[in-house]
Amino acid sequence: MAAIALRRGLDAYTRMSNARPWSVAFGTCWVKGCIADAVSQLVVERGQHPEGFDTRRNLVFGAYGGWYCGLVQHGIYNHLYTRLLGSSTSIVNALRKVALDSVVHVPFVVFPVYYAYKHTFYDGDGASAGLRLYASEAVDMCQKCDSA
Repeated sequence: MAAIALRRGLDAYTRMSNARPWSVAFGTCWVKGCIADAVSQLVVERGQHPEGFDTRRNLVFGAYGGWYCGLVQHGIYNHLYTRLLGSSTSIVNALRKVALDSVVHVPFVVFPVYYAYKHTFYDGDGASAGLRLYASEAVDMCQKCDSA
């Protein structure tokens, strides 16, 4: 019974995703961003927030998830990379896409956008403050990302 309900739910999600890929990507990644931040606050950073759960932070990072991870990355991964590198699912093409992501997209787009976003919408000191901080942490961040 539960398997049938799950199958129906997944089928409905697939139909919605095919009919409205941008909207579903935004909504899915918004929810995923909220869940990821909630896990960070409640499990990883347990007890570090004197006022308890930071709802504002959760909504800011949920919005980042919807906007950047949902909309922007949908465009990059599903449209730009296909245009640049083709739609082949071969291992060689997959490795080319991973290399492009690791060498160009993450260090020169993902991280700077994240730092600018966080400092604008959460810290409140503006995009330039976030970009200055990223400039000072970029090498360390990229090394951590590549070794993960």
